[in-house]
Amino acid sequence: MASPTAAPTLGTQGGLGGASSNGPSGQDIAIGLGCVASAALATGYALLRRRRNA
Repeated sequence: MASPTAAPTLGTQGGLGGASSNGPSGQDIAIGLGCVASAALATGYALLRRRRNA
């Protein structure tokens, strides 16, 4: 009796990991810019506090 075997995984070639190949959507860019802006503000705030306390 032969054992069942799974088909090999194809990753992104199999359609997993993204619905389009046109690059990031506007929402993806907005989320990225929001993360960058948040990190910049947090870094600036931390440096400002460090300078005031030194």
